[in-house]
Amino acid sequence: MNRILNKRQAICGTIWILVICATLALWPLRLIHEEVRSASGSRNREVSEPVNADHVVQQRFIAQYDRLKEIEIYLADRVEGEKLNFAVRDASMQTLMQQVIDTGDMKTIPGYLKVQVNIDTEVGRDYYFLLQGVESAFRVAYADNTGENINIYIGALYYDGVEDTERCMIAD
Repeated sequence: MNRILNKRQAICGTIWILVICATLALWPLRLIHEEVRSASGSRNREVSEPVNADHVVQQRFIAQYDRLKEIEIYLADRVEGEKLNFAVRDASMQTLMQQVIDTGDMKTIPGYLKVQVNIDTEVGRDYYFLLQGVESAFRVAYADNTGENINIYIGALYYDGVEDTERCMIAD
């Protein structure tokens, strides 16, 4: 049974194939993606207390998208040494990623420290990133997170477990 396609059927078939390929490229293969940068405010900068092995600083944030590529944290001062511990945790405090970072190769301090995270997140869920000195002490910069400067995706700041809802770490 031989069947001959007319011009209309060929065009419709071609369009359907293109639609299916475009859908696969957008989702689930994620060949086309968009990078969105979210930043905390940087007005009214304050410098934190020393962050070392005994004193941890932690920032809560709400995931806006399903992938977290990197976090840039503003280091205000390096007191001594060059290594710090960085971790990302979920709302139940399960560690999703952790690494020791050498700040010795940073060109300038004060400045931004870029940390490659590359984890999948769930939109609308709480996550935390924390910093702790390994063999060093350092200071991070805080910004005001109240009034006109408020970012609804940035939650409380914690230093040694004490909650601070009016400030946040300066980070992108």
